Amino acid sequence: MRTHFTQPKNLAFLATAILALHPILWLVNTWQDPSYDSHGFWIFLTAAGLFFWSFRSPLTENRAGQKSIHENTAIALLILTSFIRLAGQMLAINILGAMALIIDVYALGILCRLPERQNAISPGWLAFVFAISLPFANLLQRTAGYVLQLVSAHGARNVMGLFADVEGSGIRMLLNGREILVDLPCAGTGCILWLLLFYGILMTLRRPPLFSGFLGLFGVVFCAYLVNTLRITLLAVGIAWPAAIGHLDLLAQPWHDLLGIAILVVGGFLPLCAVASRMPSGGAFSPMRYVPRFAMPEHWQPGVSLLFLTGALLIVNLPQKPLDVAEMPRKPLVLPAAIDQAVGRPIPLSDRETAYFTQFGGQAAKMQYGENTLLVIETSAPLRHLHNPADCLRGMGLHVRYASLEDGILPAAIYYAREPGGREWRVAASFVSDRGEFAMSVPEAIWRWTQQPDTRWRIIQRITPVHCEYEADARQWDHAIAAALDLKHQSDLLQPDLLQAETPTRKELPK
Repeated sequence: MRTHFTQPKNLAFLATAILALHPILWLVNTWQDPSYDSHGFWIFLTAAGLFFWSFRSPLTENRAGQKSIHENTAIALLILTSFIRLAGQMLAINILGAMALIIDVYALGILCRLPERQNAISPGWLAFVFAISLPFANLLQRTAGYVLQLVSAHGARNVMGLFADVEGSGIRMLLNGREILVDLPCAGTGCILWLLLFYGILMTLRRPPLFSGFLGLFGVVFCAYLVNTLRITLLAVGIAWPAAIGHLDLLAQPWHDLLGIAILVVGGFLPLCAVASRMPSGGAFSPMRYVPRFAMPEHWQPGVSLLFLTGALLIVNLPQKPLDVAEMPRKPLVLPAAIDQAVGRPIPLSDRETAYFTQFGGQAAKMQYGENTLLVIETSAPLRHLHNPADCLRGMGLHVRYASLEDGILPAAIYYAREPGGREWRVAASFVSDRGEFAMSVPEAIWRWTQQPDTRWRIIQRITPVHCEYEADARQWDHAIAAALDLKHQSDLLQPDLLQAETPTRKELPK
């Protein structure tokens, strides 16, 4: 006699739980880890709230007492996710395994018959909402952030060209004698994801036909582009002509966030509400139209479920073979014994760092020169190894704020990190290839690497204490490091005498 535990459906659920355990733990860690700076937990709660709001309502009269016609399809989807998790386990790509959770949520919605309840919702769009709780913002910013910067800057220049003379190329704009950089926080990734979340919630409740819902995604992308372009334009106008807005500093809080929220509501949320209200609804009691029915012969079910459970146990114990392991370095990374008359003191890598570089290749070295610290990481796999300093510093418990992009002997992104005790540090991160290319951010370095994938990249991170003369000291330190590491950079920026900003060289549009 078959026990309740050994029923095929329960065996499939057990196998799914085994496969999902590590991705769930990793995802929860991204919500808690300060280095991810994620809002995923609150997005998850939103998806969970929609699920329980629907699940607690009874089935409709015409479906009560009937078996779900999609149960076997849902179990088949759970089995298919094992191939995604197999790839994520073998390639050591955590987010790939976590993406299978999206299909799990979809299958769970089918099994719980959410479209057939009085508070009917769409399992597919519910899974879409849950998907945004994954750290896709980090992934999008790392892989496409530089392209989004270029697109945002191009759009802002076109808009400002309607009423002013604007020059520049790439991420740079020269407006009324001031050079303005569209930096990484203004790339628009946050705007895109918040609009996608809002649209996903609307579609979960509205349940439009498949084509109409996905067609609306193009409207979301257009709204995100429009909102971000308008926001950058207004910030740039405030920088170039401060008198036009009563000398109100739009880069300072709370005005910066209030401006962003106002434009997001007017240019994004309200238009999407209008579009959603005109879409045909799936109807209060409409079954899922676009899930193919899968009928598994009953005598197959025990064997298939047992095979699924066995496969799950094998998958979670497979050895990892990462795809993006850096090549073995041509020579050991050795930092100068002394810089600017300060003798270096090696800082050993932690056990965790040593294990990471052993598993994924690449190499790193840290030295302290007086009060200053130098960290260099070298890799042929920048997607795996290069990170913004803020990611690590937040993980160490420091309060980090982005300051600016800065050109000079070593073009860099500048951050300020404050310890819990109050001491503050200036952190400058430059990215340099073995071809002599410089980048100001991880996405730009990755973008350049995709054009020349045989190049090796270094992050050169300088940490200097903040005190009364820290700017002059930091620049002297940069020149000393450039000389010691034999780094040369020819600036391609506009002439310095044209620039006026609160930073020594230019004005950026920060987060």
